[in-house]
Amino acid sequence: MIGISDGAVLQRGKDGTCDIYLIGQMQRLSYEGAACGEAALSSAENGRIRVTGIPTGGPYTVRLDDQVLHDIYVGDIWILAGQSNMEGNGIYRESDRTQLSDSMVRAFYMTGQWGAAAHPLHTPWKAVDRIHRELSGLDESGSSYRGVGPGLMFAQQMKRITGVPQGVLCCAHGGTTLEQWSPALADKGENSLLGSLLKTVERCGGRAAGLFWYQGCSEAMSGYGKPVEEFSERTLALFRLIRERLDSELPIVQAQISRMVSCFTEDSDLCFTMVREQQRRMKTQIQRLAVIPTVTEELNDLVHLSAAAQDSVGYRAANAMAQLLYPGRAKLLPPPEYRSCWIDREPDTSAAILRVYYDHIDGGLRAEGRAVGFRVGDTPYGNDNRLIFSIRPQDDHVAVYLTAAPEDLKGKYLCYGAGADPVCNIFDGAGRPLPAMAGILLK
Repeated sequence: MIGISDGAVLQRGKDGTCDIYLIGQMQRLSYEGAACGEAALSSAENGRIRVTGIPTGGPYTVRLDDQVLHDIYVGDIWILAGQSNMEGNGIYRESDRTQLSDSMVRAFYMTGQWGAAAHPLHTPWKAVDRIHRELSGLDESGSSYRGVGPGLMFAQQMKRITGVPQGVLCCAHGGTTLEQWSPALADKGENSLLGSLLKTVERCGGRAAGLFWYQGCSEAMSGYGKPVEEFSERTLALFRLIRERLDSELPIVQAQISRMVSCFTEDSDLCFTMVREQQRRMKTQIQRLAVIPTVTEELNDLVHLSAAAQDSVGYRAANAMAQLLYPGRAKLLPPPEYRSCWIDREPDTSAAILRVYYDHIDGGLRAEGRAVGFRVGDTPYGNDNRLIFSIRPQDDHVAVYLTAAPEDLKGKYLCYGAGADPVCNIFDGAGRPLPAMAGILLK
């Protein structure tokens, strides 16, 4: 029977009971636990069997005809996908080695088995699907693999928000490109990344609550060309294929790529800035997408987030996902988002002040020490900040003080967090960073 196995989390439907699809032959399904009863079975397209009726919660013992399955939960399932910062390369802390597992926060590991979620979530060298084993380049020991990613904290925070069991599907693979995730390869099953992702969802009941996606460093590192120019087009094609196969309204949280401290190409500053800006703007091109910044986070090496940074990203991604799903819930705001910019004149000196406004700010804007991160220049992506002498966060905007007169700024461009390794330190009162952005034309 495909779609359910020992230890699984089954995706809940709108009525608060499981709503999944099984592949196989069965006549009767029942469950026992805190509640007990018969689950509803009905025929679905492509020869699948739809299962409903097992209430949110668990653990349950489930009987499918003569087969008995143990430790079954009903709650929410999340797809974790992308490259190495989603896969997890944060260096273990002592707490990661000794953490107690929560039986209601679970993972469908790359081995094809469910278990309580713990680092590392991704072990591609052990994967049941061929594509991950072939791409990993690691032996059975995992070599020097470091496995702290954002997925565990994401699931833990979603459990705090919803109060129901959580499951994460481990589908990321470090160093991969959007070309390797191409929708054209979706039907290659275990021989492609996207095919493996779709098979993983099928193995877990064919439904998921959302996608947490972190991808783009490979494109930014490749140098200026089609991978950078077509980044939005390729990413959106991937998102649309996943929605076409799973759920047309599947919510997606995308992380903006973080910093890189060693440039592999002469135009890495340009490429990282362009990729981040395309990620920021993507929410205007597709519905039910949230974008969270990462450029303020600490690194463990040239490009990988530390374990503490991964916790921060996972926590904020969960809050963003919950806001997409439950927009009316108190204290859940979308991530901070650029709204507008206008040029003001300082009355005493007649010099320009740029007032950069943001939506969804919780508790005003602030910086620890001198605020940094904005640049003004003549080109959309390669700017310097020699015109800026002071940056002052306010309630819902940042006042950027310049040496130039207002009329001299028209036609120039504003950026925040530009370059491969930007320094940014402006947050709202809830500790959420501003998004990296570029190409804001001053008028």
